[in-house]
Amino acid sequence: MKKIIYLFMLVSLCSCKDQKTKDIEKMQASVDKALKDAIFKQNLEADIKEFSFVKVDTLNENKLDSLRMFNNQKHIDYLLDESKRYIALMKNELSQMELQQSIGMTEGVNISKRDFEEHKNKATMLSDSVSYYQNINDGIEKRIQTRKNPKTIYELKMFVKMILKKGKETGNILDTTYHHFDENINLIKD
Repeated sequence: MKKIIYLFMLVSLCSCKDQKTKDIEKMQASVDKALKDAIFKQNLEADIKEFSFVKVDTLNENKLDSLRMFNNQKHIDYLLDESKRYIALMKNELSQMELQQSIGMTEGVNISKRDFEEHKNKATMLSDSVSYYQNINDGIEKRIQTRKNPKTIYELKMFVKMILKKGKETGNILDTTYHHFDENINLIKD
């Protein structure tokens, strides 16, 4: 009888998972569900070849916010580069208008005016987007400065290998993804 009780206790102890393993499994399940929901929402077909755990790191809210600011700054830099490109196109159209006007090409002037306005509208939209991301970064920076005790955040790093298909278009994804969780292992929407 003692042997049976001892064997039962030994099996129970060996089969128990530590809390860290349970938390990682919960994180992976949350990310897996979010991935499948995003695929469904975008009306995609996916053949997931591999979606595997790499590691978990611990950071805090300030570090996560700093990462958000960094990503927003990358968007800002891209938008500024695009804006400069459209400004150059606008200058080119102005030169074309002056040249065409000097030789009496009214139809060419009208086409250049239309193109100038299109480039100007795109440059304005890009400028508005820069302002949007800059306002977000300003808010994040204030939040970091006023936060006294940043909470712990867990960062789950996953490797993903899949084939996405939408209609006749197919694309391969081979990437490392990062997902963030609060103290209660709830997925944080970035």
